[in-house]
Amino acid sequence: MLKSAEQSAEIVHGTLQGKKVIYGIQTGFGANADTRPSDHVAISRGLIRALHYGVLTGPASNQDERLLGDTASLSSVLHESAASLGHNTDTYMPEVWVKAMMLIRAINLSQGVSGVRLHIIENLMILINKNLTPVVPLRGSISASGDLSPLSYIGGLLQGKPILKVTSRSIGNDGTVFITADQALKSAGISSIDIGPKEGLAIVNGTAASAGVASLAIHEMLSVCLLAQVLTAATVEAISGSTEGFSSFLSDIRPHPGQTECAANILAFLAKSKLVTEFDDASESLRQDRYSTRTSPQWIGPVLEDIMLAYNQVSVEIDSVTDNPVIDPKTGRFIHGGNFQARSITSAMDKTRLACHTLGQMLFAQCTELINPHTSVGLPPNLVVDEPNESYMWKGTDIMIAALQAELGYLSSPTTHVQFAEQGNQAINSLALISARYTMTALDILSQMMAAHIVAICQALDLRILQIKFFNNFELKFKGLTNKLLESEYDQTDKESVSLTLWKAFVRQTQSTSQIPSRQRFEKAVGSLLQSVIAFSRKSEQSLTTILEWNSDCIEEATSTYQKVRSDHLRQPNTDEFLGDSSKALYNFVRNRTGVPFFGEAYIVPAEWQVGKAQGAEPHYHHSMGEMITAVYGAIRSGALYAVLADVLKETAQSHSTTTVLPINSDPSAEGAERVTK
Repeated sequence: MLKSAEQSAEIVHGTLQGKKVIYGIQTGFGANADTRPSDHVAISRGLIRALHYGVLTGPASNQDERLLGDTASLSSVLHESAASLGHNTDTYMPEVWVKAMMLIRAINLSQGVSGVRLHIIENLMILINKNLTPVVPLRGSISASGDLSPLSYIGGLLQGKPILKVTSRSIGNDGTVFITADQALKSAGISSIDIGPKEGLAIVNGTAASAGVASLAIHEMLSVCLLAQVLTAATVEAISGSTEGFSSFLSDIRPHPGQTECAANILAFLAKSKLVTEFDDASESLRQDRYSTRTSPQWIGPVLEDIMLAYNQVSVEIDSVTDNPVIDPKTGRFIHGGNFQARSITSAMDKTRLACHTLGQMLFAQCTELINPHTSVGLPPNLVVDEPNESYMWKGTDIMIAALQAELGYLSSPTTHVQFAEQGNQAINSLALISARYTMTALDILSQMMAAHIVAICQALDLRILQIKFFNNFELKFKGLTNKLLESEYDQTDKESVSLTLWKAFVRQTQSTSQIPSRQRFEKAVGSLLQSVIAFSRKSEQSLTTILEWNSDCIEEATSTYQKVRSDHLRQPNTDEFLGDSSKALYNFVRNRTGVPFFGEAYIVPAEWQVGKAQGAEPHYHHSMGEMITAVYGAIRSGALYAVLADVLKETAQSHSTTTVLPINSDPSAEGAERVTK
């Protein structure tokens, strides 16, 4: 292919000697293609110059007084004024977006049909490998004749224009340094390039900017889809839910591939869990789990299928030629077309952004149901480990995720706001880069929601184990006190059956009153049994005294047992021993790697006044709920959490022989990048 690049460049130069009219070589551009410029090289360079129209402010802007003269002071004033009003004044793309754009443009041009010389591609790869990326405006592309303006800054860097800024990040450099393009070329050890005929058009006329951002979005979305399944499995455990909704039989009779994969994954994640339960047909509670968990395969499944289609669309795009005209190296023929129209990227990104909203709706429901005592199957309100009338720690988180989900809903609209552009020549335009940018925003918002949900899930799992430990510790004591009562007051022989019936009633009553303080819960739960106890007693004065003593003893024993179990569990929870593989990996990561603890008011109250002071042996000391959520959010955005969960998925897929709709931990640009570097 690289040999073809040289051949196509020679074909371009050959056309200069003939009478054939080729767009972008013997003509002007776009709506001005009816003009016939006399200097073919000048118009190619002029195209790049004309496309440097983006707004650049912040530290990347060029405010050198040698270049700007008196306008430098005005620019500084405007920048400071905008900042004083609270505006984000940095209007340039993140480095990683630009690097993806440069890499994909190199892949596109290396196909050998664009008419650029080989050393342009080689210099571009050198700049990529040396972490030198141009500062590119965030806005200004409609992704119709490709991403013209963003790509023009790559052309400016290759030319070594001193008016353009470049980010320089090298090994050992703690941050980004802004240098000029000519300095960047010097540091890379390469010479500037004189843009030749057709080369200016070939550099700017393509979809690499929107495809680059889209490839990063899709890569992250693959991990988000995995995390959504892991969080669903963990939520099932936190509510002591059932695995029935993930039965393979349901997928067999409705064999959508996404649903099948999701159900199989969640079922495998829950395989080793000690928290899942099967429903008792005689139970007075809901016979089945709520929709947010029970129908999750049917909810997540279509998302997996949409993202697989989006993945394929982006994968094809980054490995394609997207400029115009292109050259058939076999015949030397110039073919004029519209590969620069990036609608396939818009389609992929609109689906991905809608998927963020869809997953967010499910996770929002799961999280709010954990926080709400009426839907959490016995967990305390606001997930507090303290008495529910003394702490409301998680109430704010409930509000936060509502705000985030509302914003996801706003962003989920398709990118259809097309405006005519360039004298009406670009009457339809894809807006792909806009769609990709807002998809990255949606992913960031969803990551914040997921972080809040993760912290809530870990707290809920600890509370569930606390509840189990309490019931396990108190059951023998309750039955001992009850059997003693039955031996003195009851004539019937089946005392074990009566004792078990009373115990189940105590558990149900205790679980249904989690919104009141613990001692009152136990008073109410034991009190609710009195009518049954009295009904079968001898109904003597002595019987009443004995029953009242039993009532008092049960309350005191329940209260003291709960307080001790709660204290011990706060100090040293062993929750991970009860969890399935994915929840265990998630829980241990949060507790050990991010340092977010199982906590109550005793932890958080002094923390907000002791910034910088460690408490005991805690590996980290978070001073607010926000800091805890932020720590998990950071682990999500850095990929550290995803790496752990990807390993769990691989092990699960191997041990359960499951097939996947989505690739595991894939990098859609890896294959193309490897080919270009070779």
